[in-house]
Amino acid sequence: MIRFGLLVGIVALVLAIYALVDCLQRPDSQIKGLPKFVWLVLIILFPLAGAVGYLWVGANGQGRSNPHLRNGSPTPQGPDDDEDFLRSLRQRAQEQRDEYQRQLKDKQLDDWQAEQNQKHEPDPDGP
Repeated sequence: MIRFGLLVGIVALVLAIYALVDCLQRPDSQIKGLPKFVWLVLIILFPLAGAVGYLWVGANGQGRSNPHLRNGSPTPQGPDDDEDFLRSLRQRAQEQRDEYQRQLKDKQLDDWQAEQNQKHEPDPDGP
């Protein structure tokens, strides 16, 4: 029985902490029923009842404000979701490949010219 009471106490504490953090982070415009300050006081004074009341009424099921939502429409959340970012990566990769190819061709041309010059130069030890 003590274990059950301890488990209920831990769940109530976690719920109260969650509600407290949620209330602190949520903008005032998204808190319903009572002012934010009153919800905070209720959660602190009556952890279980205040937390349940806040989550049921005050938070109104809207979830935390999501920084990735702008005017209700989702914006890319990661670089791999952002088409402009991916396009710029592809463009940069292509530019790097082109530059590498140019440098490789220049080196091959220089090597070939050096080889040709060696073939046409007279041998200093020769006749």
